[in-house]
Amino acid sequence: VRADFASLVMTAGHHHSIDQLLAGELDAAVVDSIVRTRRARKWDDVAGLRVVERLGPWPTQPVVMRIDAGPDDVSAVRDALLRANDDPEVVELLAASALTRLAPTDADHCEEVRAAMARLAGVTR
Repeated sequence: VRADFASLVMTAGHHHSIDQLLAGELDAAVVDSIVRTRRARKWDDVAGLRVVERLGPWPTQPVVMRIDAGPDDVSAVRDALLRANDDPEVVELLAASALTRLAPTDADHCEEVRAAMARLAGVTR
């Protein structure tokens, strides 16, 4: 395996990576599937990008709150988000983002991602 066949370029985001692919500035990029799917629905040039490999399945992005949010506030937001799964407008918005539903998670939900990122960075836990 050659380690010198490619250069790592930090593009500052998935949208920028897609823009650079379309401009011919990159040959390949790691792009979030939700970002690619949403853009591909609007732009044929994005829809024409070839998906070489899918990594995962990985957990999707978390909902985050202020660090000083109390347990009652966190519970209220979590409950409201889960109830939103029954709202047809929310269901439509989720589908437009290639998502199926909002789901509760536990503290270890992203552990597989953290471990993979640590391995890539050469860090052991």
